[in-house]
Amino acid sequence: GFVSVYKLLDGVTLKAGDKISQGDLIGKVSGTAMDEIASGAHLHLELFKDGAKINPMDYLVQGDK
Repeated sequence: GFVSVYKLLDGVTLKAGDKISQGDLIGKVSGTAMDEIASGAHLHLELFKDGAKINPMDYLVQGDK
């Protein structure tokens, strides 16, 4: 029931529907998106559960930055 959307990535070799596991490399953070460049290079992550948009931070383990 989970769907994740990753934006602002370079070097992605995955395609929609591929399965990933914790620790898998999915790409490298891009700094080229002009509409978000003011925030600096970062990953744009959206998470949906059963079609409803949810907060990804509720499901991620926070570690050192």
